[in-house]
Amino acid sequence: MPLYARINAFIDTLAASPRKLLLWVFLPACALRLFTALFNIGYFAVDDYNLLANAIPVQLKLSLTTSFGALITVDPIRSPAPQALIYVPARIAYELGGVDPLVQVRAVFVVMGLLSMVSLYYGYRLFRDLGRPREGVIAAILIGFHFFMPFFSTRSMIESMAAPFVLMALFYLVRYHQSGSLGAVALSMILLSIAAMLRFQAGVLAVIYPIFFYLRRDWKALWTSGAAGVAGLILTGLPDLIYRGVFHGGLIEYIDYNIKYSSNHGVSTPLTYVAVLLGAILPPAFISRYRGFAWRENFAALSPIWLGLAVFFVSHALVPHKEERFMVPILPAFLALLAPLAAFLLQRGGRLPVVLFYFIVNIVVTIMLALFTFQNNIIGLVRYLEAHPNVNKVVVFEHMITHFPYAYARRKSGVESFRVSSRYTPPLELSKDCGEILILRKDYIEHAGLQLAGLSQVAVFRASPLEQVSVALNPSDRRRQSYHIFAPPECAPMLK
Repeated sequence: MPLYARINAFIDTLAASPRKLLLWVFLPACALRLFTALFNIGYFAVDDYNLLANAIPVQLKLSLTTSFGALITVDPIRSPAPQALIYVPARIAYELGGVDPLVQVRAVFVVMGLLSMVSLYYGYRLFRDLGRPREGVIAAILIGFHFFMPFFSTRSMIESMAAPFVLMALFYLVRYHQSGSLGAVALSMILLSIAAMLRFQAGVLAVIYPIFFYLRRDWKALWTSGAAGVAGLILTGLPDLIYRGVFHGGLIEYIDYNIKYSSNHGVSTPLTYVAVLLGAILPPAFISRYRGFAWRENFAALSPIWLGLAVFFVSHALVPHKEERFMVPILPAFLALLAPLAAFLLQRGGRLPVVLFYFIVNIVVTIMLALFTFQNNIIGLVRYLEAHPNVNKVVVFEHMITHFPYAYARRKSGVESFRVSSRYTPPLELSKDCGEILILRKDYIEHAGLQLAGLSQVAVFRASPLEQVSVALNPSDRRRQSYHIFAPPECAPMLK
């Protein structure tokens, strides 16, 4: 039997057997997320690190705050909900003996990964309920094993938290589209409210509800969605009211912040998001003329999803400040929409080389994202300080460290004092008690000749291989370069 025929037969077997689908898709996808959560301790952006830093190490936060209510006021431009999703698993890990911050970080990542499994289930259900279980299997495979998913779905990102709720909201809107169920409309709007509570921008999807119901001339559904939307707005605003005394205080602060400071974060071309979605399909995979593909029959039932994705994409493209992670909330829904196309291409044996290309590249990139720790250089530096409690003074060269992730160490501030050295100062003298070190980033070493006189390198912390590739392609991305630690020669044996 040809290889593509075996692939199709295997998919048909999974579609016919929920038990085999569980064993061959859901459990391996869950295991991949758990593996990534445990072995990749990195964070993607400063924003998701800040959520960690607000709660971890738990033992330090417990000494600084007397209640969860005090903790969540640290980040006023967010709803309390995302911080709760970080604090609760970290606190449980601590109460079970996880005093090392890395244990608490991993506990958070595990919970995020388990939450993302909801997307697999609803991606599968989306097509199964339409009588297309084969495409449901493919949707679950894409959501479960696409190279973006194991890493992004296990990080403490508000975008990742919102993604399952976005897909669930769209799922129930599709159910309404097929059955006319007003209960599905109400549930869809409540789920969207939860998604928007986690990631405010997800709320833009609310635009599609009146458009969709108007086109169908279904006024009952329109009123139902409005009532459910008001209920969702009230429910998701209560945490702010309870803990901050202001109804939807986080949303109000967020809007005010973006009006004042959004432009300070840079302006990007709309092509930023086009590149993200194109990268997600790994061209030339999914690039085809699709001769004989029944577009209307395959996508008419899914109109709430592609309409929602279009609104989300266009609204984000119109905002000047763009980051690739802003597309994460719609990533599971986007991958689910690829399932009919993938099913069609798999049935055409001539596309087998492209299918194999997608399969092989996806496996390689998935492994890299699962194993290679983002921000490995600066995390390694902080963990070095954790392992050397006698080091309480640090000298840095000029302004090379702008972000120091203390959440990865038990030491409240990492060090007692920082000194800033310069290329224009005399040779640097460090304390002879081995409690002071010099930290240099790789690109500064050539400018620090005088400061290095009489010092020995005792440790180096490099970025992950993926980040090193990024630096090679973009040398201006200096924060991902390696960090080097220097100390007096007599201290080298103790500090290595």
